[in-house]
Amino acid sequence: MKYPLSFIILFISIVSQAQINKNTKWGQVSQEEIQYSDVNFEPGASAVILYETGFMFMKKPIQTKVYRRIKILNEHGLKQANISLGFEHHEKLQNISGLRAQTLNQEGGKTVNYPLKNSDFYTKQLNDYHSSISFTFPNVKVGSIIEYEYTFNNDNIRWIEAWQFQHEIPTVFSKFSIDPENLLAGFATIAVGENFSKTPKKRDGFNQHEYSMSNLKSFSNVDFAYNNTDQAEKLILQLKSYYATQNSYYNTSPQLMEITTKWTDLLKEVENRQNSFTNNSFAKTLLAEIPKGSDKLSYLQNISDYFQKNYRWNGLTSTVPIPQSSNRQVHNDKIGTLPDLNLHLYSILKAAGFDTSLVILSTRNHGKIITTYPYLGQFNAVVNMVKFPTGEIYFLDASNLSNGLGFMPKNNYNQVGLIVNSKQENFISINSPVSELHISQNYAFTNNQITAVSTQTSNGFFNEQNFVQSSKIKPSLDVEFVEKSKTNPTSIATKYLGFRTTSQSENINQEFYTIQNPLNTILQEFKFTEQARERSLEFDFPLMYKIQTIVKIPEGYKVEIPSNFNSVHNVQKEDLAYSQKAELKDGELQIVYEFLLGKAIIANQYQAVKSFFEKVNVDAQKSILLKKN
Repeated sequence: MKYPLSFIILFISIVSQAQINKNTKWGQVSQEEIQYSDVNFEPGASAVILYETGFMFMKKPIQTKVYRRIKILNEHGLKQANISLGFEHHEKLQNISGLRAQTLNQEGGKTVNYPLKNSDFYTKQLNDYHSSISFTFPNVKVGSIIEYEYTFNNDNIRWIEAWQFQHEIPTVFSKFSIDPENLLAGFATIAVGENFSKTPKKRDGFNQHEYSMSNLKSFSNVDFAYNNTDQAEKLILQLKSYYATQNSYYNTSPQLMEITTKWTDLLKEVENRQNSFTNNSFAKTLLAEIPKGSDKLSYLQNISDYFQKNYRWNGLTSTVPIPQSSNRQVHNDKIGTLPDLNLHLYSILKAAGFDTSLVILSTRNHGKIITTYPYLGQFNAVVNMVKFPTGEIYFLDASNLSNGLGFMPKNNYNQVGLIVNSKQENFISINSPVSELHISQNYAFTNNQITAVSTQTSNGFFNEQNFVQSSKIKPSLDVEFVEKSKTNPTSIATKYLGFRTTSQSENINQEFYTIQNPLNTILQEFKFTEQARERSLEFDFPLMYKIQTIVKIPEGYKVEIPSNFNSVHNVQKEDLAYSQKAELKDGELQIVYEFLLGKAIIANQYQAVKSFFEKVNVDAQKSILLKKN
């Protein structure tokens, strides 16, 4: 949950009542910390943050002094001894100074410290924008306490990820303080988290203001969430305005500097950059190489195929998704960054007459967009959106077109995107089409053997090679089969991929056979352990399974179908639906199982979804018997 509150250097105070040591100091370890061996609010945790503080000086550059103390509780916690601190070196916006670290061990009844030397800190440039400082604590073992501190210097005061209270390991106590330093500036706060945003707040009477939280579980155990850092309790600040002179914030007659607060103003920056890298006449010359097809959809498919064949992504994106190379340069090099490739595809689609827009977004691993706070740093990707007169919308990511027309990489589907149009602010929902998997399983008994013929057709993410190989669809008949033949996957009606497999059992003559639900393993993965939940449920992608099982009843056998086998369940039919139906017809047992997850993100329906899967999993356990008379 996110709750913005506007203020002018008005910071809140959240009082903590519990911590290991209220007077934690560098190198000093209390008896409580020595004896601390298990986290009572998260038993079995591998490590724990005993104490962490952040102190922000609101001046330019903004300086945040960070101190963190961690205790290693078991062998799995040893990985916490490897630390990497990231910063944005581009245009010298950020840097890290004053870094020091040490290990504290109990040896012979005394605390022995092992400090790191300057040569133990390694700075590495990760890409054109980001760098990191990495280090490893020495002599770390179970029971060790490690601590480090540094100053984070930030010249980008528009958008400040001020403090994260919750981490991948539990936290006993976390405090963040802010000193305005007489900086006359206006900020807006964004309180993130189900607890932090609800915690009672008060303002103290001093210049320094504090936020603090205690006994926070790790965020890494949240199920059905794309990015656990989205769930973390944290504070973000966005600058609205500040007073400054040409060289200093501290002039007696400063000038009020307004910070851009409209998406349209920021989008104009993106548009100008994109236009400067686009050669429209060059894009038109490439159309001669692309067949038009029989209609607009086939033409779009041909453009997608052409692009996939001729260009490849170099694996790079950017902090703000704007291009580095022109469309002509990308064509010559046959390679480009994610923004480069998508701008090139955009120029071709426009030249071909398609209603096309560029859409900037934040991928799942980058985190959700906060739409109420204009800041381009929230975005890390750009894709193409094509609208048809009939209302159909296709999203294409030029860096990866392998999943078929309209299916971008799953990482791109993260709720919303922003259309690049400086004339109006327009956020648009970015939802994946439903991926379909249809399977027909046919079983025939001949001479004490069973022949199984399975026909599969699929589209979207079901066509991914890794998914096909690791499919958890089980044979309906509970018998061991040996694959005899399998056809190569072939395209069916453009968007589907299909193949057939023939398998055969060993010689068997059983008294009875069990016919099980082939979706049982998949459905069991949908387990909901939280008693209540406000955050949305985020699933991998929308999907539909339809499995048809046909068993030719052999002579001398009969079928026993449980009286309550046939069932139907749904939650808003377009969101979730499940059914199973069995009937005897013309000497055959015919069963149809259908499961629809119509949306990848379901909000405000946690109890209904939980109840749905509990009922479905009960029905999915029901089996049918084929037994001798």
